[in-house]
Amino acid sequence: MGYKQMLREVVPGSVLELIPNGFRVIGDIAIIELPRSCLKYGSLVGDAIRSCQKNIKTVLAKVARVNGMARTAGYEILSESGTVTVHTEFRYRYKLDVSRVFFNPTLATERIRVAGQVTAGERVLLPYAGVGPFVVPAAARGAQVTAIETNMEACQWLAANARRNRVEKNVLLIWGDLLRIIDHLDRPFDRAIVPAPYGKELILEKITPIIKPGGWVHLYLFKKPYQLDSLREWSRESGYVTLSVQRCGNVAPGVSRFVFDMQKEAGS
Repeated sequence: MGYKQMLREVVPGSVLELIPNGFRVIGDIAIIELPRSCLKYGSLVGDAIRSCQKNIKTVLAKVARVNGMARTAGYEILSESGTVTVHTEFRYRYKLDVSRVFFNPTLATERIRVAGQVTAGERVLLPYAGVGPFVVPAAARGAQVTAIETNMEACQWLAANARRNRVEKNVLLIWGDLLRIIDHLDRPFDRAIVPAPYGKELILEKITPIIKPGGWVHLYLFKKPYQLDSLREWSRESGYVTLSVQRCGNVAPGVSRFVFDMQKEAGS
């Protein structure tokens, strides 16, 4: 029996229609985007989810969008056992506090796809590193990863996760803003993996001088499909050949996250 079926006897039908059919899971925490009009029934929703999925210990309602330098969302606790969890993604484990740091479990397959292109000995630049889900797989492939993150708490979790996954020797962790420290980085890099937050696409122009000719950039952007052709042209003018563009999920009506796999042309 699904959790919404369990709610039929205790929640009015007009409210039940507004409750989402699904939710995200990070470790043993479920996160549901529950409309504010439904929050009065939040404890019932939380109990139903926990009853249906025994591995879930905490249920959170997302009540505010991701924002700020720390890229954290606003949550209301519906059914509690704490907001710290350990999330397993393929063979890697990440400990984090979902209320204090950003983590998107839906990018698991994408993270492994990109890491699969990394070769041992590469120097990889990875800004917006979060708690390490892009960092750890690349470091496990034998790359030397320079991970940059503005959220101090995320940095602390990342350092612990690098140790947890036994890749700390391959990770240089920097607390700071890439755009402020870029001139002080040991360059050049063979590859950059850039899970850019919304509105940060101009970062490509900033990192281009520190990417080797023939090097790779995997750039994640939030765009509408009709904007893709102009973005391909923009990347070409920046000195790159775009080899693939893939959708990595919808984030808002008409807006999706896309990854651009680009190679820097020789002489650029």
